[in-house]
Amino acid sequence: MNLLLDHEREIPLLIEHCYKVANALRGSKIIDDSHKYIEPLGKKILHHIVSAFNLYTGTTIIFSNNTKTTFTDFSSLIVLTRAAIESYLTFHYVYIQPKNEVEKEFRFISWDLAGYIERERYEANNEDSKNTKKREQEQKNECIRKIEKNEIFQKSPSNIKKLILKGKWRGDKSWADLAQDASVFSEYFSMLYSFVSSYSHSGRLSVLQVSQVNDEKEFCDVFQLFNLMILSRLILDYSSLFEVCNTALISDPAAYKIATIWYGVSHGIKRD
Repeated sequence: MNLLLDHEREIPLLIEHCYKVANALRGSKIIDDSHKYIEPLGKKILHHIVSAFNLYTGTTIIFSNNTKTTFTDFSSLIVLTRAAIESYLTFHYVYIQPKNEVEKEFRFISWDLAGYIERERYEANNEDSKNTKKREQEQKNECIRKIEKNEIFQKSPSNIKKLILKGKWRGDKSWADLAQDASVFSEYFSMLYSFVSSYSHSGRLSVLQVSQVNDEKEFCDVFQLFNLMILSRLILDYSSLFEVCNTALISDPAAYKIATIWYGVSHGIKRD
């Protein structure tokens, strides 16, 4: 089976199926406070992948004299791939990996607290934003009170506690550590992440390759494979959290099979 040929057919199929699985949640009641971010975080991941696929299919500019040029913006596609990877690893760390409610609470509140701390850096310029900032300060303090009562936080070394309270929700874990924990691209994640980060920060290599890449679309193939793996994991992870999503998952046997195959590939299982 040629992975590079199949992904052009399979990504749009799984994009549609991901929408179907996610939309199965519509009208469902939020189980607890932590679940209010599951849908927007999943949507963020999906939108990165959809945008990357649209870039992969090519961009055409039509000039005023009716001439045109078409290109594949691989630099932006790679930046989106990095965003999809980081967002998925966050999703897995906060919602999928926790072994019990105490760990789930610790990870969610650490992440939630980081959001309030990050927002503090932005100046409030009008009455509405000042009121929002005041309200979020109270919510931040509530997060601190909650996490200080959490058993995992209490047993953590002092340096980890300091990191968490400063908004470093991963503690001392790197993105590579999260990838290893999630068993996603773990064997080659460090090399992959370094490469995609170069494009996010305009590293010399990323600029050099703009002039060196001959076939822009072919250059993007490998990153589309990564996006396909992330998409498959998102679909199956959603289905593991909600029974209604699992029902939607198995309602299309062909899409279910493809998602399962790519989920296995992301864990290092070879595709037949």
